[in-house]
Amino acid sequence: MKINAAIPRRIGGLTVLFLLFTAILVFLGYAYTHYYSVPVFYLDREKFTLDHTENGKSLYTSSSGTKVLVQNAGDNRELSINGKTFSIIHEKALSGFPYEVRYPEGTTYRVTRHGDMFLALDEQGEFIPELTVEMNGNRILSPGEERYFPSALVTAAYPEFHNSQGSFGILVLSVALFLFGWCTFRFEKFQRILFWASLRWIWFEQPEPSDFYFFTSKIGGIVIMLGSIVVAFQSL
Repeated sequence: MKINAAIPRRIGGLTVLFLLFTAILVFLGYAYTHYYSVPVFYLDREKFTLDHTENGKSLYTSSSGTKVLVQNAGDNRELSINGKTFSIIHEKALSGFPYEVRYPEGTTYRVTRHGDMFLALDEQGEFIPELTVEMNGNRILSPGEERYFPSALVTAAYPEFHNSQGSFGILVLSVALFLFGWCTFRFEKFQRILFWASLRWIWFEQPEPSDFYFFTSKIGGIVIMLGSIVVAFQSL
């Protein structure tokens, strides 16, 4: 009777593991498709994602409801933000600074890209430090400072400069840590494997894990699972 009773429990355990791994794969696939692989860009501390594209026009939206409409004109772009229009002229023959950014007020800047960094110059050829000042969570604009930096507008205008949000690799690491912690907490066989792998048995005359070892393994498993949640948030 005991042998027959053990078989259903074993099958039930395998079923739980199968369902768990299936749920994890579905979760990772959904997270990658709907979050980590989604291209985004930032304007004035707001994150924008593509809403739709139609007839050479792309509409991007943020969680606050702000909209950015980008219209293609060959290699050039025209951005409409809060009723204002910004023009970007892509001049391939222009030495060093291929993007000319024109603001609604008539101000013009030149922008170039070096690796993952942009460099912007004003009409006098002076470098523009694109730094922001905040007070009580609100951005403070300095005299003459643009709300939208020239390089940020160039990034918004061209999809090839958009970046995927978050780090999917860190998410996978957090899931692996959670599984490791769960197995450490749940399965005595796994705890024994860790005991032998740690080579602790070398120092004992009777190499068997103690009750205290099993207890600390469960506590360690809980700590690892909680830590994996913290790591998961770091992936966002």
